[in-house]
Amino acid sequence: MKRFFLIFALALLCGPSFGATQSITLAPGESFSQDGLTVECIDSPRLLTPLVTSQCSLWDEFGKTCLYRAQTYSVGPLKCVEECQHWDDFGKTCRYVTTCRYNSEHGIFIQASCEKYDSFAGICLSTREFRIPPN
Repeated sequence: MKRFFLIFALALLCGPSFGATQSITLAPGESFSQDGLTVECIDSPRLLTPLVTSQCSLWDEFGKTCLYRAQTYSVGPLKCVEECQHWDDFGKTCRYVTTCRYNSEHGIFIQASCEKYDSFAGICLSTREFRIPPN
C-alpha cells in the first residue's frame, strides 16, 4: 500500500499539469483579455479606504509633551486634516476638533468645522461642511 501512495505522489509531481497557472501584473488603466475573459486594473478612490497618519500640532515646551495630535486622512493625492479648531489654554485641551468623512461614492472628503462656537459653554453651536474634491 505504501508503494501505491509513493507512485501516485511521484505521478502527480512529475506528470503533466492539470490547469497551468498564469500570473499577470497590470498597472492602473491596463487590461488583459484571454478566451473571452477581460480583466481591467482600475485606480479608483472609490475602492480605497483612507490612510490615517498623525502629527503633533500643539507642543508643550515646558512639559516636553504633545498636547494635541492632528489626524491626516489620505486617499491617493486627496487629503483631509482633522485639527483642533478651538483650544482651551487654561485646561490645555482641545474643545472642538474638525472632522473628516470620506465619501467613497464620489471620491471626495467632507470636512466639518465649527461655524459658531460658544466659548463660555465650550460647545459648537453650528457646523459647516466643506467638500474637498480631487485635484
